[in-house]
Amino acid sequence: MADGSREGGGMPERGVTAGELLLAEYQSIKDEQKARIGFRDNLLYVTLTVVAAVVAAAAQTGRASMLLALAPVCVVLGWTYLVNDEKITAIGRYVRDELSPRLARLADAEAVFAWETAHRSDRGRRSRKAIQCAVDLLAFCVLPLSALAVYWSSGDAAGGLLALSAIEALAVTGLAVLVVRYALPLGPPGSTTAATAAAGAGRATGTMAAGTTATGTTAAGTTATRTTAAGTTVTGTAGAGGAAGPTGSTAGSGGSAGPTGSTAPAP
Repeated sequence: MADGSREGGGMPERGVTAGELLLAEYQSIKDEQKARIGFRDNLLYVTLTVVAAVVAAAAQTGRASMLLALAPVCVVLGWTYLVNDEKITAIGRYVRDELSPRLARLADAEAVFAWETAHRSDRGRRSRKAIQCAVDLLAFCVLPLSALAVYWSSGDAAGGLLALSAIEALAVTGLAVLVVRYALPLGPPGSTTAATAAAGAGRATGTMAAGTTATGTTAAGTTATRTTAAGTTVTGTAGAGGAAGPTGSTAGSGGSAGPTGSTAPAP
């Protein structure tokens, strides 16, 4: 009797590979990132529209107390903007530090998703980050604080509304601190945070002078391999609680001290 998987001349089902799962995950989180980018940018436009509407209404009615509506709206929209911006950044960091190395190992390629790193390496990135931080502060913090200042100077500030305006000022100031905190550190072009690098540093690979390559793992009892420019390979094993890794250095075309031994300079 024919096998069940081949009844009717059908082909046996093929399992899903690890590479296909990682690519599906990449597509999913990139779709989420794209949606969050669009939503985040629209929040800035909504904030400016609300500010313009409230200012126009206050000017037409001559009631400065209407300006008190700006602060809570800007705080809510600004916090939502920050949350989405942080998730967008986290997705990009996950692709660079987790998905890209895993797919590169599976595909036996030097690098994949190179754009995720390349677009962060230009010289103008730090200035763009600083300008964006200034724009966010202007839209979500400076404008509502200016509205509160106008209200305080109008002569109508008194009683409960005055206390409310003080609370709003504190809330806007707190949001400003968060905006700056999320923007810093600006970091050098193409850099990643040390915490992220450490979290994904179960395996580290580096290229040294004279074209040597060092590979190490931090887990105890693992093996580190170092190949010198002369083609000599030195292998060492880290003891319990120790760490084997690229701790030596090379000079010229000579050898380098490996984890458990050393090589003589090339003749």
